Amino acid sequence: MSRTTGIRPSRIPEKTARKESDNIPIISLQCPKCGANLEVNDSLEKAYCNYCGNMCIISEALTQKQIIDETHKLKPFLDLSESSLRSGDYEKCIEFADRAIEVDGRNAQAWYLKGCASEGIRRDSGRPYFEMAGRYCTDPELRSRIEKAADNPEDFVKVRGKKLRIDASGADKRFFKDKFSVYIDKEKVAVVEGGETASVPISLGKHEISMRTNSHTFKDFKRKVLVDDRDLRLRIVKNKDKSISWELDEY
Repeated sequence: MSRTTGIRPSRIPEKTARKESDNIPIISLQCPKCGANLEVNDSLEKAYCNYCGNMCIISEALTQKQIIDETHKLKPFLDLSESSLRSGDYEKCIEFADRAIEVDGRNAQAWYLKGCASEGIRRDSGRPYFEMAGRYCTDPELRSRIEKAADNPEDFVKVRGKKLRIDASGADKRFFKDKFSVYIDKEKVAVVEGGETASVPISLGKHEISMRTNSHTFKDFKRKVLVDDRDLRLRIVKNKDKSISWELDEY
């Protein structure tokens, strides 16, 4: 009986075959037409959806996936920033806006929120952030809000304020009977007599504070001040030579 001889085909061990299949670069995408989840080889240029048959361009699908992923990361930070702005917690609003900017430095809404919160802390400090927001904005509605906020920030955010304490207790009323008229940016905010005290609100930022009386011998005082995180005190005193002077924090 004759024997048939030959070379038996070699077999690839199962474990080795599994490892080689593991090296195939598989990525998860969504079909742009039906939204079905697809697992495709990212070395391909195109693939077909198993559910609706739609042809998917892999590079376009990857770009869309990146946009969706960034949106999911951005939304919590933008929502927290927006709610912090509404509650008047401007520091938190800026913190969350900065987190969103770290994810996407071209996000117009994040720059807009940071601009509003900055205006709430200090007048005229949000303009560079509004400019960044306008540079990246593609949404007409948001662009309108950005432009309005840049022109009239007080309509979009309440500027956090401080107090100007006027202390004329050191000016004896019997000695000095004229009334002191106090002005902030040329607007009269208070009238006090010697021996009295008063308190008026003052917003953060740069201001000119002046004081006048009806006395011909009393000179007008004008001071430029920077209101930041402290309340100011305007202290009116009587000097030894019977003249009147004031003390005020300056910059």
